Amino acid sequence: VSYVSEFVSLFKEATNIELEVVTDDTFDSSAKYLSVGNTKLFSDSEIEMNYDQLKSQGFMIRTYNNSILFNGFTDAACLNSLYQYLTLIADYRYLGPETYILNKNVSDVKLFDYDILDAPDIEYRVSSYSFVTSGRKYRLTDAPFIPVNGLNYHNTFAYLPPEQYKST
Repeated sequence: VSYVSEFVSLFKEATNIELEVVTDDTFDSSAKYLSVGNTKLFSDSEIEMNYDQLKSQGFMIRTYNNSILFNGFTDAACLNSLYQYLTLIADYRYLGPETYILNKNVSDVKLFDYDILDAPDIEYRVSSYSFVTSGRKYRLTDAPFIPVNGLNYHNTFAYLPPEQYKST
């Protein structure tokens, strides 16, 4: 997933450690991982997430054995969890396109007992059009359209069918 490579790059910039990306095919259950998404390690942990609580943008960061699990119900939620972790270990703050703050030479990244659930009060947070390309890093949604009846349009007869509402 593309955001994993961005995380690996930012992690290296902060710590001078280059993380190896491992897939479920090469997974070793005795090793230590930063596990992102619905991996075999997450499945083995039997940790459950609640969609009613997290919705599409919320995430969890949990310590499991000697690993840290990052997950949510969407790629965007997983990405949010990685940005949060960078904030915790390196005071990462995104300011704008190609502009961010990140502590360098971080050498004391410890395996804390993480048990973080972050569920935003407003599920679909959008930015103005000038920030859409970098909205993910602000933990905003990419598009300002919320699907209704399976359609992604901001004005459509699917919301108010003429056959039902035209006379009124």
